[in-house]
Amino acid sequence: MTTPIAAPIDFYFDFISPFGYLAAMRIDDIAARHGRTTRWHPFLLGITVVKIMGLKPLLDTPLKGPYLMHDIPRLAKMLDVPIRLPAKDVMFDNLPATRAYYWLADQDPERAKAYAKRLYALRFQDIADLTRPELLAHEAQALGFDGAKLQLAIETPEIKQRVKDAVDAAVARGVFGSPFIIADGEPFWGCDRLWMLDHWLTHRSFSPRAEGPLGPL
Repeated sequence: MTTPIAAPIDFYFDFISPFGYLAAMRIDDIAARHGRTTRWHPFLLGITVVKIMGLKPLLDTPLKGPYLMHDIPRLAKMLDVPIRLPAKDVMFDNLPATRAYYWLADQDPERAKAYAKRLYALRFQDIADLTRPELLAHEAQALGFDGAKLQLAIETPEIKQRVKDAVDAAVARGVFGSPFIIADGEPFWGCDRLWMLDHWLTHRSFSPRAEGPLGPL
């Protein structure tokens, strides 16, 4: 009897999210350890959190914002992921990077993942400005894509609609925060739930086992 192939793990993230960045650096390793693949889906927190849920961005929320600025570096240390944060969070327009990702993903999803990781590293290690079209083109060029075509593509109605459709699809699946992971129909919100994802992929249940809560991430 042929063993059925497990469905890919869906990974939703926003390029403005430091928690999305931390998860992006670990999600493929977790999936591979369980013989699984991933599908990456950038979306827009400005739609899900601000517009639909009517909330402020996390880092702009009184009391919670300062706590998270303390929590992010220590969580990054525990996950062994380098991170730098600006002294005061500076929001940026995440649309250009999101559009660039989907244009690349429609050609080569695996290289698009590598592209997303490069952009995330630039944002949260070098504090780079991801709104610059020339930077987006340069990073695409480094992975073998046509950077000049990318700069043109991200301004087309087709790729703008592609992003809108992707965000609508994420909302339809109940996605609201970054990161948001769906495995076998089970949703997991936040990079502090990577241990829970790992537990599910190992045991296909949420019954307690001997592993500690962080587990071998």
